[in-house]
Amino acid sequence: MAREIVELAEERASPKSMLAQGMKEKAAHLGAMLLRGSAKVGLKVAVRAATVGLARSEDFAEVGKDIGAEAEDVAEAYMDQLLDKPRKQKEVAESFRKALTDLPGLMSPDGATAHRPLIFIIDELDRCKPHFALALLERIKHFMAVPNVHFVLGVHLPQLESSVRYAYGDTIDASAYLQKFINLTVLNVENSEGRRRGDLHKYASHLADTLAINSGRDRDSQVGSSVETIIRLINYEQMSFRTLERAFSVLALAVGLTPENRLQLGAIMGGLIMMKLLRPDLFKKAKRGDLKLEEAKQFLRFSPDEYREGQMGWEEEWWTYLLADPLPEELKDFGKSLSFRYSFRDRSDIVKYTANDVVDRLSPA
Repeated sequence: MAREIVELAEERASPKSMLAQGMKEKAAHLGAMLLRGSAKVGLKVAVRAATVGLARSEDFAEVGKDIGAEAEDVAEAYMDQLLDKPRKQKEVAESFRKALTDLPGLMSPDGATAHRPLIFIIDELDRCKPHFALALLERIKHFMAVPNVHFVLGVHLPQLESSVRYAYGDTIDASAYLQKFINLTVLNVENSEGRRRGDLHKYASHLADTLAINSGRDRDSQVGSSVETIIRLINYEQMSFRTLERAFSVLALAVGLTPENRLQLGAIMGGLIMMKLLRPDLFKKAKRGDLKLEEAKQFLRFSPDEYREGQMGWEEEWWTYLLADPLPEELKDFGKSLSFRYSFRDRSDIVKYTANDVVDRLSPA
């Protein structure tokens, strides 16, 4: 954190300016003060090693004589340091806080009467080791809580609360503990399903461009069908955009590595990709050819056709045609040409083929 602040000071002002140099000096002093605790830990380890026989007693004989000869001087010096240390620590911390308080002024346009706020965004703190995450919160509160400097934490709050319980025990009120550091909480929950779905589509379009998976009209239609299934399931399960990224990574490999003349059935690719990510047990069944229609329906949560009241949607029709036993009369000719064109002996082989040779193409045979 101190390094980022120093770099900002050097970027906004001349590296040799008094403000930039002062910030670097104050940060160095503060870092040294905080790291002394680590040195104490090292000393304790050394002493412990001696007591359990990892070092020989004669190795410390001369040191013991020196300590005995100067015991009074050492004790007196230690007491002086003990009494003086809190004052010096406070001076170091206050000098850093003063330097940080002056920093937002560098970000303001010349002649501005009010300083722009300096905002630090810390993402995924909940993914750090518990003691590191909590130590960072403590240091932000004690050393960086100054006027016009703000911290925005992007965290999964229940996970951060778990870090508190890991560090301090299950009996602690983790929510109350975190309130010491967090002044305002904004829940990242989209209250409009339509808006969230629109955001997923926008990000899906960005991912498709980034991963270059839109290559050819036929493939685009298959990719589009798969994307609709992926977005529908992510939206239903209220899953994160990170899940969308993972799904698109699998989709990009499936589209990019499958030869042009091989079948890519978008109506089932998206469902199999989500099974691979969320329900590996179902995906393994699909790879073996053992997946049942009811299992697929329960996971995929098909919606009725919005244009044909009371009838199956296109996606459900495909899964029903491929897995139903017996096949409904109205779907007898639904995908017959597909099996003939790609030489599948049985319609259920299409699901098995797609799982193994398209979605899971990189896996060993």
